[in-house]
Amino acid sequence: MISFSGNKAKAFACINGKNVKLKKGYIYENGAFRKLYSAGNIVTYIIDVGVQPVTAEVDEGTSCLATSFKPTKNGWDFVGWRKDGAATGSVETNVIMGDAPITLYAVYQQKVTLSYNGNSATSGSTSSQSNYRYYNAAGNVLDANFVLKQSGFAKTNYTFSGWDIGAAGSYVTLSENTVAYAQWVGVPYTWVNNWVGSGAPLSINVTTDKWHEDLQSYTYTTNRFQFNSESPDEQSESYCTFSTNAVDTRGLKKMTICFSPNGDGGFYPGTSGGEFKVISNTGEILYSVTNHIMSTVIIDVSRANSIYIAGHCGCWAYHGNAYVNVYSISFGN
Repeated sequence: MISFSGNKAKAFACINGKNVKLKKGYIYENGAFRKLYSAGNIVTYIIDVGVQPVTAEVDEGTSCLATSFKPTKNGWDFVGWRKDGAATGSVETNVIMGDAPITLYAVYQQKVTLSYNGNSATSGSTSSQSNYRYYNAAGNVLDANFVLKQSGFAKTNYTFSGWDIGAAGSYVTLSENTVAYAQWVGVPYTWVNNWVGSGAPLSINVTTDKWHEDLQSYTYTTNRFQFNSESPDEQSESYCTFSTNAVDTRGLKKMTICFSPNGDGGFYPGTSGGEFKVISNTGEILYSVTNHIMSTVIIDVSRANSIYIAGHCGCWAYHGNAYVNVYSISFGN
C-alpha cells in the first residue's frame, strides 16, 4: 500500500496482518529490517598472497578502514591499508565508501637492524642502526635502506678503510639483520736500526699496506740491510750494537729470517763476541744465537704481540768492519 502526504509518498506492506512502513534500501526479514547492499557497497580486503580475501559490506559515506579484524602475517607487523600493491610505509588514512566497490591491500613492516663490529679494533665503538622493510599483500617487498656510518673504532697501527659491505657513507639495502665488519689497512712501518761505533743511525723502511692480513705473505727483500761499524785504527776493535723498533705480529705464528754476520770479524770470538736475538714485547727472547754463520731460521712468534731484533757483533782488524746482514724477513701462520 502507498499513501501520500502532500508530495511525499510512503510505502507500507502488510506483514502478519499489520501494515509495516517500508524503509528505503532495506528488506524486512524475520521480523526485522536488513539493509540491502549493492556491489558498490562492498570492500575486498587482500590479506596476503594465497590467503582468502575478506569482503565486507560498508555503508555509503562511512570509513572502510574501521575493520572488525586485524590482518596478521608471521614475522611482520600490520601497518595499514593501501589502494594499490606498492610496498611502502605510507598507508591510507581516510577511505570513505562511495557508490563503487573498493579493494584494499594490507601493508606490513619488519624491523631490520644493522650492527657494527670493530673486527679486532683496539678501542672505540659504533652504534647500531634500525630501519624497516615493507611487504604489500599483493606480493611486493621493499627492503630496508641504510647509509653506512663512519667508524667510531680505532686500531693501533691501522687505518680504517671501510666496512665489509661497503664504504662509509654509501647506501646499502638489507633484507635481514646484518653485522658490518670494519676493514683495516696497516700503517706503513719503519724499522730504525741504531748502532754504535764510527757509523751513524740508519733507517730502513719496511712497509706493507695490510699488516694483519697480508703480512703473512709479505716478504721484505733487498740486497741486505745492515748493522755495522768500522774499526778506526790498526788492530783495533770494531764493535756494533744494534736494535730495531717493534713490529706488530698479533695473530701471526711464525717469522722467517735470513741473516748472516760478515766483514773481517763478524761474530769474531776474539773480541767481545757476537749475538743475534729476536725479542718479544714482553722481553722474552724468542731466538738467540752467537758466533753464527749465514742461515735461514723460523721463529715462533705466536706468544708475542710484537717483536724486535737486537744484538751485537765485533771484529779486530785494520779498518775492519763488523756488521750483520739481514737478507729477508717474512711472517706467516
